[in-house]
Amino acid sequence: VLVFFVFWFALLPSPEKFLGYLVPANEPTPISNCGEMPPSSVKVLLGDSEGYTNNNTMNLISAFDEPLLTAKKVGNRLQISLELFNREGASIAKVKDGVFVGQVSENLEIMSRDPHGIDIFDKTNNSLVFHIRYLNPQAIEILGEFYAKKGKIPLLIKENGVALPNGMYYHQMCFENLRGYAMGF
Repeated sequence: VLVFFVFWFALLPSPEKFLGYLVPANEPTPISNCGEMPPSSVKVLLGDSEGYTNNNTMNLISAFDEPLLTAKKVGNRLQISLELFNREGASIAKVKDGVFVGQVSENLEIMSRDPHGIDIFDKTNNSLVFHIRYLNPQAIEILGEFYAKKGKIPLLIKENGVALPNGMYYHQMCFENLRGYAMGF
């Protein structure tokens, strides 16, 4: 039995290294409560809320008018730029045009099982800090816990809603064409 387990474990696919960009998967777009969007646009799923954009450069999350998460479509690829902060306002991970730059906090685990998404976990709290998945050419899914440099209360994007630092909570919210930032605090 042990030999079988070792052989089976050796055959499991290993996680791929983050390539610096995401390519679209061939996964369905979740059913929308927001109606149809223009055919050339990209749906941005922020938990159970959504919006869409026609722009190739997407400003997705900001804090105090500074971008925390942007994405750029380059051909069929999606290149992200991201800065994550901890509760004290210190930078814990930074991605610039799809490449991790500087030191990544030692308590973070970066996982990229395939070229369609990336997850960042806080090993100390055993919690998801950031998730992005390029579901298909027309849909991007985002979850996470976003702190600003200034402020100890995060923007929480969870599967069942979005909690803003000011105490407001969104559930199944529909945003029009995303110009500027999709979600800001």
